[in-house]
Amino acid sequence: MSTLIVDCGSGLTRAAVFWGDAGNRVHACEASASTGQAEPFALPRIVDVLTEGGSALRRWVASIQELVVATGCTSTVIGATGGLRQAEAAGRVTPRMLASLGELLRELVPAAEFRSLSGEDEARAELGAVQHVADLTLPPSVPRPIGMLSGGGMTSQVGWHDPPGAAASFLSVTHGLIDAAASLCERADGAADEDARSCAIEAFGARLAAEVSASGRRGQLRGTLVAIEMVGACGSADEYGGRFAGLARQVGQRVVGKAALVAALQEHLQQWARGGAVASRHEAYAGLLPAELLGLAGLADEGASFYLCRSFEVAPGVTLKPSWSLGVYLSRSAAPPPPPSPLEHS
Repeated sequence: MSTLIVDCGSGLTRAAVFWGDAGNRVHACEASASTGQAEPFALPRIVDVLTEGGSALRRWVASIQELVVATGCTSTVIGATGGLRQAEAAGRVTPRMLASLGELLRELVPAAEFRSLSGEDEARAELGAVQHVADLTLPPSVPRPIGMLSGGGMTSQVGWHDPPGAAASFLSVTHGLIDAAASLCERADGAADEDARSCAIEAFGARLAAEVSASGRRGQLRGTLVAIEMVGACGSADEYGGRFAGLARQVGQRVVGKAALVAALQEHLQQWARGGAVASRHEAYAGLLPAELLGLAGLADEGASFYLCRSFEVAPGVTLKPSWSLGVYLSRSAAPPPPPSPLEHS
């Protein structure tokens, strides 16, 4: 039995297929790859199609239904995260828009389960995914307990245990990296390149520092914090066209202390600030991404450790990316799935 999970993120909508083998090992692949397609599945952001409505929203839902049929999955979960949460809070997405989505899902994808994840829902699922891969890959020498930092385009999620053995705690931090990248592109048109980049780093860092301080958790998290998703890419030499190759050599896919991580991130950002013109929002986003991880590091105790990794080899030739999607699959696999509820907000 396989499950299709559609991730309606703040940047785009993507999907993956999850299944378990006879030995209860979990596997995953990009949804289009499971159907033999070369191009990854990608749809516009859920916020964009909700606000446009009409035929755009219908095409978006119909494309998901086509993917359900193509993959042959026995169950489907459609999940929306920080981007939708922020759009609802700002009033850009209304209850009427969500009702229209619910009607189309009931019409075109009636067996799918729709979830609008809260910040805690998202963090809980991601922590479960991290602990799953950590149990399979990280040796006993890695300091416990294992916690999680996950960063995206609008929000970051944090999950941790303190003290060891206690129930998990969760935190969602709103930073608006996508908006900061857009502002940088606009500013770069009218200011010296170095000034634009430096000012963007400073402004974004100040906003994230304020969110961290407001959480009341600054400097408190202990154990090992595994950085995944976008901030985990800072530990990869291959992600984002190799932009983080130097950073990955210093701190990627190994246990590092807080001081070493902070120093490496600061050095990387200083070098990036001296670069040329910002050519695109994608470049601005990638350039500011290490500042997101740097800000989140402020939550950690000085004795905490970090492990930056977006994809783990859990068995020879088998890799898993910890994500809320993996966490949801693991929790559904451990219990009978709930009945379809096209617009139930978790």
